[in-house]
Amino acid sequence: MDRTLAKKWVTALRSGDYLQGTDYLCSTDFSEKDPFESFCCLGVLADIVGIPYDNRKKTKSEDDEWEPGFISSRIYHNDDKETSVDDFPTGQMLLKMGGLEEDVARDLAEMNDHDVSFAEIADCIEKQEIKI
Repeated sequence: MDRTLAKKWVTALRSGDYLQGTDYLCSTDFSEKDPFESFCCLGVLADIVGIPYDNRKKTKSEDDEWEPGFISSRIYHNDDKETSVDDFPTGQMLLKMGGLEEDVARDLAEMNDHDVSFAEIADCIEKQEIKI
């Protein structure tokens, strides 16, 4: 991965601009009155490099209120728009995300989904404990 992109990613992970979430690259939680977005560490990188996405269609209940606990996720697309994902980047997406190796991306996703903070993930990236 290009060091400039890695530095931007580390800065974004530490910035406080992204709320950390699990299971999806990016999701919106509608269980509260004010919906909020959360990101996996890989979703932060996808956001930085501008991977195209659409929001998953949301379903309203009969009284037009959001269903309790309802989560909507961004659906990211390959250039061909035929392959779409919301939980882990495709090989084509990983190339756009600085050429991140799939095994490294899986390790980072595993860390993210097992309560390793963005700051700790940023430290690992910065110290090259994870070879990006």
